[in-house]
Amino acid sequence: MLNDTEALVILTSIPHLGAVKSRLLIEHFGSASAALEADPVAVAALPDIGQKIAQSWSGWRQDKKWKRNLELAKRHQVEIIPTPALVTLSAC
Repeated sequence: MLNDTEALVILTSIPHLGAVKSRLLIEHFGSASAALEADPVAVAALPDIGQKIAQSWSGWRQDKKWKRNLELAKRHQVEIIPTPALVTLSAC
């Protein structure tokens, strides 16, 4: 199971998904982790989520770049600090 910081890292790796749409997803689904586990059909039904995002939604599971980035950060003792606005929404 992913924690919310890991989930935020994954959200940033999804093509065409910026901070505003990430915030929308977190707000709608309750957390970054819950957003990633959401059904692609439910994601596509949200306002302002385009077909490009919906089509690439499940791709994060196959794209392991996010995992390598997390491992690299851990190896070099880099602390990932999420955007305050996203942290606030995740904590609600």
